[in-house]
Amino acid sequence: MSSRIIRRPRDELARSDCSVCRAPNSGFHFGAFACAACSAFFRRTIAEKRAYICNRGNRCIIMQGRRTTCRACRLLKCLAQGMNPECVQPHRDSLIPNPGDGSEKRESESRENDFEQVLDEEPNSTQDQLQNSLKNLVGRGPIEVVALDSDFQASETLCYNPDTPVDGRLSSLDLPGPSLPSRNTSVIPTASNVVEHFVANYRRLMERRRMFYCPNSLSDILGGTPAEPRPAIFKTKFAPGKVRFELCNFIELLNSAEAFASLNHETKIAIVRNGAVQFTVFERYFNSVKLGGVELNRIMSPDGAYIDLTNNGAQYEVELLEGVIDHETFLKVFYTPIRESLYSFDSAMKHAEMSEVDFCAVSAVFLFDPYAPNLPLESCRVMEELRDRFYRDWFRHYEEQGLSIDEISLRIGNSLLVLPALKPILARCRENFCIIRFFGILDYDRLIDDLM
Repeated sequence: MSSRIIRRPRDELARSDCSVCRAPNSGFHFGAFACAACSAFFRRTIAEKRAYICNRGNRCIIMQGRRTTCRACRLLKCLAQGMNPECVQPHRDSLIPNPGDGSEKRESESRENDFEQVLDEEPNSTQDQLQNSLKNLVGRGPIEVVALDSDFQASETLCYNPDTPVDGRLSSLDLPGPSLPSRNTSVIPTASNVVEHFVANYRRLMERRRMFYCPNSLSDILGGTPAEPRPAIFKTKFAPGKVRFELCNFIELLNSAEAFASLNHETKIAIVRNGAVQFTVFERYFNSVKLGGVELNRIMSPDGAYIDLTNNGAQYEVELLEGVIDHETFLKVFYTPIRESLYSFDSAMKHAEMSEVDFCAVSAVFLFDPYAPNLPLESCRVMEELRDRFYRDWFRHYEEQGLSIDEISLRIGNSLLVLPALKPILARCRENFCIIRFFGILDYDRLIDDLM
């Protein structure tokens, strides 16, 4: 039985996009015009006889921003667009030795995987995708249906062979990222895993804090000395310099996500307003539990200040002598609730066995919420795609660690269940600030008014 594929005239396709993913094509490859990423994917799949399985019944949409989500559907589309497996030369790369030399073969495969990984990165903005799609619709000419004599049935069965596993990628959290090959110098590489990239930037944020809050000497700044633990002073809780410094660190962390930089000004303001306070509260309790705050009965802040939960608010007695608020009311409003919140959050966090990776992934989930209030409608789609990518890469991170699907699902599910425990804590913090602002209990940075 002969197969039928769709083939367009070469002179028309020379001016169009990749016939597989609609990215700008790099030439005529294996019988169709395709980009460098899709042609490299097709060549390696056929040459190495790889097999892929689609979990959605081969109905996935293959486009430039989503071409790596399903390799099975990507291969089927390559075949449907006219890419001929018979044109692929096995071991055409002179760097690949005979199959008997296992070590050199693995090294060459690693280089090829790095090259394909760089080509498959998503674009920095959706503007290029819209322009490419519009150009393809306007410039599309008549389509010619050609019947081929060769039978592609053997090639299509590659997508349904469950015996050949899909190759995994190394984690970029512990290993250096792939270098950009000279043959593709126009492509700018980005992080292969957005969760691991977010974790790396969060660690840089922590290092900036350490250098800012550590003892005031060059030796301590360069020597890795942490901030000195000290009792918290209630009056400096919302000091202007401190609030601005922490807010700038938070915005810099958001900027590490490539899609955030491409958003419009109104969307960025909405994200910061919706997420800054929630992230601050979440991080404060996460680090308190991680650093032994439950055992020490302390709520810890990034600057080294802590609230002692064992002395019934004795550290604030000097400040309360001024008569702004009596001791009993202060404990009821500002002291007792945070002690209860710490124990509640500790239980949820330890049940989830939350790591730093989980903390960053959960933070990204609520920071890039497409259904957050006051978010412009035109940005919801970008936010949805970004959050979905965080979910996929979160799952992929633990998949590369060797965890089973059930273990990964349970871990991610338990981590997300920390959010309900965070909601009452966040609500209490907002209520307390309203009391501080209404009664003028202390001076605070007016920048907070723009966040509440």
